Amino acid sequence: MENPGKFDGKSSTTFKQWWESVTMYLGFYLETVDRQKIAWVGTLLTDTTLVWHLHRYWELQDNSTWANYLAAIRTKYRNEQEAANAQLKLDQLRNQGSIRTYMTEFRALNNFARATGEAIKEMWTWLCHRTSSECSSPTTWGNSRMTKGTYWQPTKPGYR
Repeated sequence: MENPGKFDGKSSTTFKQWWESVTMYLGFYLETVDRQKIAWVGTLLTDTTLVWHLHRYWELQDNSTWANYLAAIRTKYRNEQEAANAQLKLDQLRNQGSIRTYMTEFRALNNFARATGEAIKEMWTWLCHRTSSECSSPTTWGNSRMTKGTYWQPTKPGYR
């Protein structure tokens, strides 16, 4: 597995995506202690994120835990609008061919939007009406097709 890329805090790379790659990478190195993890993450930071990291280190020295660092970096760099932006993209998602491609994009966006319950049920019901596949559960997406250019439309205002 490759090292995660650098993170500069700018919008081109979302913090959530970058942090998930950091977490997956660290999963290969379970024996790594907290201060090593914190120092290593610092090597992945640039620009203002590196300044934040160094300032935090100078204040706390080696007295920080991984759990505290994790909470601090998430608080500092998570995007409060990320879920809303993903929901807008999800609402505008159009099928460009195969249902498999559509559902892959749908799932990726929903990782950020976090639609659940009635909202996801509505989207799933809409999708089932547009396909000829079995729709007993989200695991039966298969190779069916939707009409090109179609997209999910909520039936209720305020479904989010």
